[in-house]
Amino acid sequence: MAALRFSSARLRELCTQRGVTASRLAADAGCSVSSIYKWRRSRTPSADALAAVAHALDVPLEAFFAPAGAQLPSRKAA
Repeated sequence: MAALRFSSARLRELCTQRGVTASRLAADAGCSVSSIYKWRRSRTPSADALAAVAHALDVPLEAFFAPAGAQLPSRKAA
């Protein structure tokens, strides 16, 4: 069984789909803009930070581990 890996490409894609800038996401998730940029490039956020970003983008945590282009329901619809 393959290990799940955080996808920085998926984070970028979700931000683009929702029209959310790095500064808006940072404000909504309670983290720094530099952290958002690091995560969008290649770093993996902590579990707490990832949960805050998922909440801010209104997506389930699984969204960050799905292949690019995958359609996922919002957290409210799940």
